[in-house]
Amino acid sequence: MINASYNLGATTVYAGWNDGDALASAATATPTKGQRLAIKQDMGTVVLIAQQSTQTSGTANTKATVTGLRADYNLSKTAAAYVGYENWDTGTAYNNTLSTGTRKITSIGLRKSF
Repeated sequence: MINASYNLGATTVYAGWNDGDALASAATATPTKGQRLAIKQDMGTVVLIAQQSTQTSGTANTKATVTGLRADYNLSKTAAAYVGYENWDTGTAYNNTLSTGTRKITSIGLRKSF
């Protein structure tokens, strides 16, 4: 696994790469590899984040992709309102399970840090 981030003032870029085996059990290893790219723009009160991750696994080379967007509105040093969107394509056809098909998620909320 290799990860890196680089800060360009108000902009931060992120990149990651992995290659190895995922262990479903002590006896079963599934080959997997992936990458992640992201960018964050901090404009003081508003922070925008965009990212895309891909993960290819198994002997059939199933490729899952997650694309996400998020905006935070900082209310104080420890509180922010946010809205986010995520599109997760599992790389397999939907077959009535939570781990197949495509999911689109929109989130709205309030985050509090301590």
